[in-house]
Amino acid sequence: MTLKNLVGQKVINEILKSKKNGTDSRVLVVDRFSPRMLSACLKMYEIALEGITRVQDINKSTEPLHYLEAVYILSPANDSVKPLITDFGFRRNRFSDFSGFRISKITDFLFRRKRKERRTQYKAAHVYFTKACPKELSKELYKHISGKYKRTMKHINIAFIPCESQVFSLDFPDGFQCYYNQNKISQRAAAMERMAEQIATLCATLGVYPAVRYRADNERNIEFAQIIQHKLNRYKADDPTMGDGPEKSHSQLLVIDRGVDGVSPLLHELTFQAMAYDLLPSENDVYNCLKSGVEKNVLVNENDDHWKELRHQIIAVAFQNISKNWKTYVNNLKKSLTAGDKSSISDLLILIKKMPTISKGANNLHPVCLHWSGCVFCMSLSLLQDEESPRSRREVAPLQLWETATTVRITLS
Repeated sequence: MTLKNLVGQKVINEILKSKKNGTDSRVLVVDRFSPRMLSACLKMYEIALEGITRVQDINKSTEPLHYLEAVYILSPANDSVKPLITDFGFRRNRFSDFSGFRISKITDFLFRRKRKERRTQYKAAHVYFTKACPKELSKELYKHISGKYKRTMKHINIAFIPCESQVFSLDFPDGFQCYYNQNKISQRAAAMERMAEQIATLCATLGVYPAVRYRADNERNIEFAQIIQHKLNRYKADDPTMGDGPEKSHSQLLVIDRGVDGVSPLLHELTFQAMAYDLLPSENDVYNCLKSGVEKNVLVNENDDHWKELRHQIIAVAFQNISKNWKTYVNNLKKSLTAGDKSSISDLLILIKKMPTISKGANNLHPVCLHWSGCVFCMSLSLLQDEESPRSRREVAPLQLWETATTVRITLS
């Protein structure tokens, strides 16, 4: 099972299905991190099938829905917990503390009674944190939110983004700076704690208890590996079955730093995926392309079989394979149409579905045509065509620098 499928099943079984009450509709409330995690492993219709009728941002003001229960998927941080307290907590009355003197017990009782009559944002809350919530934030939640509204409060150990079947992201761009930059040494300990916790949640989701190995030439690797081991021991104590099974007993976690390979950041890979990420206008696997003069947004991910086949190939090889696939599909379709009764209707329907054609007025580009245009664009930007040979050769690409450039990549022959 791939990482994305594993995370998707965990979200459905432990969050969406666990507290499903018949046919009642519910609201899904998310923060900045959780939408990226959910969209990476689930589609909107899969969430809707579990009774979720609305998806709302916790940081945006919305009208109260007193008749619906809310499912919160949040990161255990102040930016997410404070809006949650606002949705269900009691507002502090401006007369409860005046000039340092406590008001009388009778007046205090009247104010508390009035505060309890305030209607909440939702009927009840099922709160799921992506990782363990700190004690300080937990105390604030139990202090300000009444128990009758808290139907569920637990952590699900998914503090990472499953980008591909075997690739994940910690979604922490400042981690590299905190690890190496001496000007941010004060933030290094907190950054290591955060990244170690996220890696530990990945191991907990996979159900593995790996042996931690590290590159000893860097002292920070030793410190980071020790923090990871401490986090793993805590998760192992909470779930003794973590790491059980013959296929999980030999798992290894390698901690290496950028110093092990200082050349790769200066080089440019010539594989289709690497060049597409660097050269094509894209964000979160959504590419902007032109069709008949109109700009279109196309999602390219592992659901596209052509992308899975081509992404790790050299750009020139990928271009040749796309052309071969096109010709193969066309020839197979011609043979099927002239075969008469020799081909079954089901085989013909399958072939037509795989046929890379574009109908007039279609809103979306077919993946094969998209990849073909992407290959041509990447090759025109970074590869030089050899006049003597039809093959593309690897040469030094023209290097253009801008004043705002932060990364320089060089293609070597």
